[in-house]
Amino acid sequence: TFYVGTSEGSLLQVGHQPTPILRRYDLTDTDTNLNREVYGSPFVLKGAPKGDLIIYCTKAGDCVGLLPIENGFKKVWSIKGDPAKPLTAKPVILKPALLNNRAVCVLPTNRQLTLIECETGAMARSLNMQQTVTASPMLIENQSIMVVGCDDGNLYGVTLANDIVRQWSSSAQAAAIRGRPVL
Repeated sequence: TFYVGTSEGSLLQVGHQPTPILRRYDLTDTDTNLNREVYGSPFVLKGAPKGDLIIYCTKAGDCVGLLPIENGFKKVWSIKGDPAKPLTAKPVILKPALLNNRAVCVLPTNRQLTLIECETGAMARSLNMQQTVTASPMLIENQSIMVVGCDDGNLYGVTLANDIVRQWSSSAQAAAIRGRPVL
């Protein structure tokens, strides 16, 4: 089966015929249609204490953790985003050693990265960046540096241990970095 997001902010579990939609979750606590579409891929966190946890986010920054149950999904947690401050890059799941290898969902919004604990929905921490984040973060694990592409054409990294910021110039002045950095 597949998990897919929709332009209306719903999550679908799609299977084979004759019943192609096995489960569906619709956002019900949203007060706007602005930036409601699912942004990025849904994530499956295998082996969570209560079973596989499905996490997905909308462009508005709404983020939901769901458990598949017999006739649908059970909401474990949810975070309400601000439609006026949408995500500026797709969210990702990372497991930083400095956070005890706990899975966190990283939400890039303007000049900030918000780290949400995947199992509980609690905010793990927030990181401030020098420029607007335009590319999903990646992690240089051995140095615990979270690296993002920004709207000024540069890459920035912030050390999780002490919030020291590093900069790498791409020489792409005035061209925002869009692709997620890869080592």
